[in-house]
Amino acid sequence: MSSSVPFRFPRILACMFSFFAVFLLGGEAYANSCGVLPFTPGRGVNEGAASNITSLISSEVDIRGGFGLVLTAGNDEVEKGCGKKSSCVFGFGKENGYERVVSGKVDNAGSGEYRVTATLWDVERGSEVREVEAVMQRSADVLVVAIPELVIELLTGREPASEEEEEKESPSFGDGAFAEDDDFGDDEPSSGEETRWMERDRRGRRLNNPSSD
Repeated sequence: MSSSVPFRFPRILACMFSFFAVFLLGGEAYANSCGVLPFTPGRGVNEGAASNITSLISSEVDIRGGFGLVLTAGNDEVEKGCGKKSSCVFGFGKENGYERVVSGKVDNAGSGEYRVTATLWDVERGSEVREVEAVMQRSADVLVVAIPELVIELLTGREPASEEEEEKESPSFGDGAFAEDDDFGDDEPSSGEETRWMERDRRGRRLNNPSSD
């Protein structure tokens, strides 16, 4: 029996090493990560529309958030309406090892518009970072522009500049932007006789040079 101990000991060490390696690698994989919960559809909003908006928001968080990993939970992976309860949000984040979680809802704003509310949560601190809201038309062309602006505000706390503000801040290069001032340089001579001193021949010699007269 004693002869088998030396052979079992290396195997035990190998198993322990594998366990700690998986544990450490798993922790690194979820560092700087964000989980996105399915957005809850309000009255008058179908689940398909809420799911599409969730996908758009998740993509923008992945692009603009600077996270190493962004994953979206499926409707069958979490409790329905989980994003409405902070206890469920933090439980989801801790269970999956996320540093941040995004949740939200999509309500009917009337007149063919959605009211999209998004919330950013800090799982480690157990607190809400910020909540933003925007009303947008249900058109796909509008959503692909409005959702990125909503996500920028959610992640940074700053509203994106409007087109009018960008035009005011950008330098103007319209007519006259580089025009010379009226009093720039000497005044032009008023008659043709006074301009003759500027005339030169092909060799650069002045014509009608007063000194040559």
